[in-house]
Amino acid sequence: MYYLKQLALTMAMAAAASAAMVHPDSYSLFNGGISDIAFGDINFVDETYTGGTGDPLINYDLLEGGLGDLTDGIVSPDSWNVSSLPWVGWSDEFDINGANPTISFFFGQVHVFQMLRIHVDDTDGLMNAETPGTVEVSDGLLNLIFAIPDGGSGPQWFDLDITGLGGDALSLTLNQRAGYHWVFLDEVEFQADGANDPVPEPGTWSLVGIVLAGAGLMLRARR
Repeated sequence: MYYLKQLALTMAMAAAASAAMVHPDSYSLFNGGISDIAFGDINFVDETYTGGTGDPLINYDLLEGGLGDLTDGIVSPDSWNVSSLPWVGWSDEFDINGANPTISFFFGQVHVFQMLRIHVDDTDGLMNAETPGTVEVSDGLLNLIFAIPDGGSGPQWFDLDITGLGGDALSLTLNQRAGYHWVFLDEVEFQADGANDPVPEPGTWSLVGIVLAGAGLMLRARR
């Protein structure tokens, strides 16, 4: 009886605590921009953006209802100055929509989020590009602010603990670091509690119920 109870408890805890990557159905943002550095203009737009409205080839155009570079699973090992793909970059020097860009992600169902991962670039000030000074993540009710260190160099991941946020949408704001004017992003990943559901799956609870019912029958038989 003791071991059956422990099995049921372990299964319930595993169902509640499991975490997995979840993917947005779409995201919306003001497109990236163009640089005018000495060795030629480079477009840092979300050129693979499709399935929504707006022109992915127009600097700072409003893109809505589609998916693109930021969730395609392609992570660049090189900085923006080595390969502009798949980096999306924003600057507050050329367009007001390039200041502290916000990307809104929309999911097909409610999630209980645990982690948000961003892959950003830091070229030690080249073209005034640095990691964001702070990152804000919001579910519309709760807003979390994370300070991002600037001690690294090149492309790097930052893991943000967003436990406490939930819902079917999240917004991510990249605030430019003081004294710098560009931020670069090429991938965003999400992890949620219970894989895709805010509560343990009904099938798991049914199995737990069967185990407990069997334990009850065994107890009555022994009595």
